[in-house]
Amino acid sequence: MQQQLLKSAPKAGKWIAVLILLFFCTSCAGVGPSTPSDGKARALLETLLQENAKQHAFNGAGRFGIKEQNSGMSGRILWMGIAPDKLRVEMLNPFGQPIVSASSDGTRVYAFDRAQGRFHTRPKGRGDLESILGISISVSDMVLLFSGRVPIAGSRARMAAGPGQPNRLEIVDFFGNIRQSILFDDDFSRVLETTVYSSASTPAWTAVLDYAGDRAMPSVKVHDTTGREFYLEVEKFDAAAQVDLAGFVLQPPAR
Repeated sequence: MQQQLLKSAPKAGKWIAVLILLFFCTSCAGVGPSTPSDGKARALLETLLQENAKQHAFNGAGRFGIKEQNSGMSGRILWMGIAPDKLRVEMLNPFGQPIVSASSDGTRVYAFDRAQGRFHTRPKGRGDLESILGISISVSDMVLLFSGRVPIAGSRARMAAGPGQPNRLEIVDFFGNIRQSILFDDDFSRVLETTVYSSASTPAWTAVLDYAGDRAMPSVKVHDTTGREFYLEVEKFDAAAQVDLAGFVLQPPAR
């Protein structure tokens, strides 16, 4: 992992706390048998589900940012993971040293604020980011986004109806209420944007995927309806990385 600079906006301490709390949000709804309404929707859904089921290890490096109105935090970020729920993230200070380490090993979640010397761990459980950032997103969903994939919010699918929406897949519940909208490019080879709904017609968060520069994986920007935003700008990514499973377990600092 390279040593590079970190740029912090005002209120950086608040955002460090936010990033630590983020990793205590680890729930992800299960996906049952696929029962889409037509062949095209079924094929697209199955392709996404098959991609998400892959267990390959990955790692990457780039930049991150968190924005809320006139405040925020940005800097260097390094990560590694294995789907569905193993993730390790390091955020770096101006000297290339970690200031925040956070991880999930699939059983427990860990966070270590190195600047404050505070270490936290707890069993994996249900929860989301709505009370912290207003963005309801789980660690399992983050694992997929940090590997260039798209979380799927259900098992029933249909193609969006109406003019101007030929490339939009909708994930719906048993009653036909929309749970997720997925926008593809013209040849359906890439997902450009997805919105997950917390209830019928109420968006929880939207992820926009940027493939500029022909990177190994897209950069990702996640935002909600209040304007709060998290972005991951990818500089390096290895989809077939060798990772040490012990790296997903953070150890408390020596006393």
